[in-house]
Amino acid sequence: MEDKIVKIFINQLIGKNIKTNDTWKKMVKKGRKLANIDLDKIVEIPMSLQGLKACKVLSGEGIKVNITSISYSAQALLAARAGADYISPVIENIKGIDTVKEISEMFKREKIKTKIIFEKKEMPLYTANYA
Repeated sequence: MEDKIVKIFINQLIGKNIKTNDTWKKMVKKGRKLANIDLDKIVEIPMSLQGLKACKVLSGEGIKVNITSISYSAQALLAARAGADYISPVIENIKGIDTVKEISEMFKREKIKTKIIFEKKEMPLYTANYA
């Protein structure tokens, strides 16, 4: 099966005021507030235990969630299992690119529909759909 690349516009992502040190209840409250503004928006939540709990609640309510700051494939799997529609791996060097490849292969193998969003300096924001 051929990989499909779909462009995502930066203005669809919201949630920069959701912080890693927020409790999951605070993240849910902020996420709901942001989603009430526009249901087409994607709420960004940082990768953490609290973020995963918030993702589970918000995605259960039909709110689109992007888990950010993914550094390892295990984190990507946890985010997907929590209901994230999107994940954003950290890509700072070649190791980050290898991690994205590893996540992509794992998502294909496990038939996970979560999409990968990544940004490189020389290209606009894209999401790779590996479903």
